[in-house]
Amino acid sequence: MVGKRGKTKAHPSNVALSNSSNQVNAASNHVGGRTRTLDDLQALTKEQLKLECRKRGQKTTGTKHELLQRLGHKMNPTKRSANASNGSATIENDSSSQTCRLPNTTVQPACNKALEKAERESIVLWKKPSQTLEYFCKEVFELSCIYGNKLLEYRKFVILLLGLALTFAITLKIDGPHQNFLQQWYSKLLWCLYWTGLGILSSVGLGTGLHTFLLYLGPHIAQVTLAAYECNSLNFPEPPYPDEIICPMDPIKLTGVSILSIMSKVRLESMCWGAGTALGELPPYFMARA
Repeated sequence: MVGKRGKTKAHPSNVALSNSSNQVNAASNHVGGRTRTLDDLQALTKEQLKLECRKRGQKTTGTKHELLQRLGHKMNPTKRSANASNGSATIENDSSSQTCRLPNTTVQPACNKALEKAERESIVLWKKPSQTLEYFCKEVFELSCIYGNKLLEYRKFVILLLGLALTFAITLKIDGPHQNFLQQWYSKLLWCLYWTGLGILSSVGLGTGLHTFLLYLGPHIAQVTLAAYECNSLNFPEPPYPDEIICPMDPIKLTGVSILSIMSKVRLESMCWGAGTALGELPPYFMARA
């Protein structure tokens, strides 16, 4: 009897241990089968989602999106929530408006950027002309102050450039034997600036698709080529050419023409035009980079 009672009687400590172990197992099962939060479900892989569905007795087939919906997670692509330790900001991107809800006084950077972008896009010339012109004038004034201060940082270089320009202008006005030399270089400088400006216009286009090679440089090269074969010489005046290319009357200067000699005749205009096209690509590059 004593032996049988010893077999059937359970010690109080053993009962307590068994109860605690059962509670631990139940708690672990509850944790394993509980409904996970939004972050937990999004962090799981497809295999882990299948395992979660299998624990709940649900189907394990389908894509990850279908598995998330099967687990009770309703995904809304038009809403994104950003949770922080001191607050949260919700940005709702609808087709009509973009709202920002801030439960705390802390302003989220993403929310600020979205609101500022929507406000900037609403300010256009055909909808708000007065406000657009007002902001334009303010921006011009602000940029003028900024770049004026930057020029003051290099005042020595600016003064040197202004001094050289003033000296050159005064020298052009003074009569003397140097006038022929200066006039040649001045006319050649204007000629180079002319073709460089056409190259810049070819890159910019001003919204018209203007290609100055077809309109200016190409016809100029064709004119020089036709005049060279007509005159059988390239000894007509150097650029800038007059309105009409005049053939040389001296038969000694009739040296014949070739492709290389024609290319040499128009190389200055072509190089200036090409440099202008390269310069015209810089503003869009810097705007895209900014």
